[in-house]
Formats: sequence, structure tokens, C-alpha cells
Amino acid sequence: MRRTISAMNQRWRGPLLTGLIMCFYSWAVHASQPLRVAVNAPGSYPYLFFAPENGQYQGVIPDFLAAVFNPKGIEIEYLDSNQLRSEQLLHSDEVSFYLANPKWLKNTTGLLISEPLASHKTFLYSLRPFPSGFSLRSLAGSRICARQEFVYTGLTDSFAQADIERVDSSSQSIMADMLVGQRCDYAVLNNYNAMDVFSPPKHCHLRVFESPWPTSTVTLHLIMSASMAETKPVVDAAIREFRTSGQLNRIIAAYTGSRTFQTDGRCR
Repeated sequence: MRRTISAMNQRWRGPLLTGLIMCFYSWAVHASQPLRVAVNAPGSYPYLFFAPENGQYQGVIPDFLAAVFNPKGIEIEYLDSNQLRSEQLLHSDEVSFYLANPKWLKNTTGLLISEPLASHKTFLYSLRPFPSGFSLRSLAGSRICARQEFVYTGLTDSFAQADIERVDSSSQSIMADMLVGQRCDYAVLNNYNAMDVFSPPKHCHLRVFESPWPTSTVTLHLIMSASMAETKPVVDAAIREFRTSGQLNRIIAAYTGSRTFQTDGRCR
């Protein structure tokens, strides 16, 4: 699959993007350090996630950055981090990129925000069916399993007003365990992560239900350190071509296949 995606990447770089990249390379090829990407380890499937089988990060972002920078020998490194530390690393210029929505950061002053790369949807998951009249207002008094330090845009006000109780954990897989153990009423996950955390053998027999609509839909961007000002036009042009050419959807499909969230409790 990786070879197929790399070959696909070679075909979407158009003349405009190539020209911008060449201008940027006149400066970048002299850089002695690789470009570094902060990751909320173990990442977020299918955009940027750790693959145990090869010990590397892969996904949409590694393929995108490799297609833009690797042909001229500019290396990309991935640094395990967490949400708060990743933001600090950007401000101190210790990393160049971080995949996020600007609303998830405490302070974007001085940072550069790329054009939107993809749409990110977050849902609630439950072991009981959602009622036909379900709404976020009906969550009052509920316990929500969440990832520690993550910002959940659609639930921020409810958490702040204590309308719902936030139960934090260190990973999405632990969130799933907590939901199964009835330590919370709902888990909040993006739709791709839900596929992964409920598909292993210990959970695949369960019927897990997805909320009728997302708690939030936000755009994902590459957040860049201030030192990447010369690079930003290249990244933005690449993102535009990446999306309009259909390559973004093809790469997502290459990683996810025809998978959809399953609720029937069958192990495959």
C-alpha cells in the first residue's frame, strides 16, 4: 500500500506547485536540520499514526509532506509529544509542523495556519442506542470519556459549565475500556479512531452505537512555527492541489478502504 500511495503522490504535483517548491528549495536545501512534526502519540488514524509493524509514522500527513519535501532531500522527522507540549514546541521553534484545528490551541499568536487540509468529525459512542430525539442538551448529567488534554469543540461549553462530567484517560483505547466498564456513559472519538478502538478482539463482539450526528465538525490544518514563513506558500499551494486533484480522498481511501463504523457486534 505504501508503494501505491507514493506512486500516486508523484502524479499530483502540478507546474505551479513545482515552481513554488523550486523557489523554496533554493533556501531549504542548505538547511542542516530536517523538518520536525509534533505528534500527539500515537497519532490520529488515518492522518498521522504510529504503525507498530514498521516502527514508523504513516498516514495522510507523512505521505503529503514526503511528496512535497523528500524529492529534494529534505527529511521529515516525527516527534512523540502531547497536545500541550506540541504547542509549546511550535512557539519555541523546536518543531515545524503540528496537525490541529486552531481552536484546540491555547495561543496561536505568532504561529502560521495553513489552508484547511481535511474535515474532522467527532461523534459520541455508546453501548446503548441513541434515542430518536437525541440532542446534545439531553447529555446533562452524563459522564463523557475523553482524551486527557484534548479540546472537544462541540462539548467545551458543557464541560466548562459542568453540565456533563468529563472523565479523562491517556489514550483512546483506554477510553473504550472505560466505556465498556461503565465508568462513563459515552466516549467522544473521531469516526476513524472509533473504528480502531472498537475493532480489536476484546471489543469487536460488542454493539457500539454512534451518535446520529457529530458533536463537532472542524477543519484540520498544519500549524507551523513562525520560522516557516517562507515555506507556507509552498504548503498552501500543495494543499490546494492535494484537495482539488482528488488525491486527498484517494489516500484516505487507500488507508481506510471501504471501512465504516460497525454496530452489529460481529467480529471480522
